[in-house]
Amino acid sequence: MSASQSIASYKDIRTILDAVLSRDSYPVQNIFETKGRALNWKQRANTFRLLDRKINAQVQGLPEHLGESPYDELVFQNPSATPNIILIDKQGTASTLVFPDSDSATNQSEAPDDDDLIKI
Repeated sequence: MSASQSIASYKDIRTILDAVLSRDSYPVQNIFETKGRALNWKQRANTFRLLDRKINAQVQGLPEHLGESPYDELVFQNPSATPNIILIDKQGTASTLVFPDSDSATNQSEAPDDDDLIKI
C-alpha cells in the first residue's frame, strides 16, 4: 500500500511536528508500542514533509524541487537500542564542525585544537 498523497491525511503528523518546533530543548522522544509503528510514523512524517514542500512550491510559483517546508529542519532517528522510539531533533542544535589542518590530517590520533572547532 502506498502512502496517501493528500496532505489532509497527515493532520496527526502536523500536530506533533508543530508541537516539537515550539519547544526549546531537543531531542524529543516519540514513543510507540512497536518498532513497526515507529517506522510507519517516521515514513508518514517524511511523506508529510515532501507534500508540504510541494504545496509551498506551488503557492510560491516555484518548481517542485525548490519547495521548502518549515519541518525540514527536523531530523527523525530510530536508534537500534530503542527500536520503538523515534527521536526528533532539530538540525544544528548540537553539532561540531572540525576543520583539520595539515598536521592533524596526517596524524588522526590527535584531537583537534579548539581553534579548529565551530559550535553550532
